[in-house]
Amino acid sequence: GGGLGGGKRGGLSKTLSKRISLAEKYQIEQEQQNHKSSWIKWWHAVFFFSGISVLACLCQLFLSYPYGLMMTSAQIAEVGIASGCEGGLERCICPRVTICATDTLSIILLA
Repeated sequence: GGGLGGGKRGGLSKTLSKRISLAEKYQIEQEQQNHKSSWIKWWHAVFFFSGISVLACLCQLFLSYPYGLMMTSAQIAEVGIASGCEGGLERCICPRVTICATDTLSIILLA
């Protein structure tokens, strides 16, 4: 009788190992399908909205007044914030006293 029970146990363990391996295969397939179907990750959204923000900032800096902050030397002198653009520039960025880029280096650093 002991040999018979031993045989059953051996068959049972083989069946369990087959079931486990099938379950593992199924789980691996599911993970691969989930990986393929969800190729959009959370950081894609972060990069997308960051790109939009950078584009909006650059447009605001380099578009002409009233759409952006780039003003002519005469407009800046008229507002009274500064005497105008320096270094032969026709346009510069000077929306208020605390942010006034009137030369090339200041505009580059502001951007």
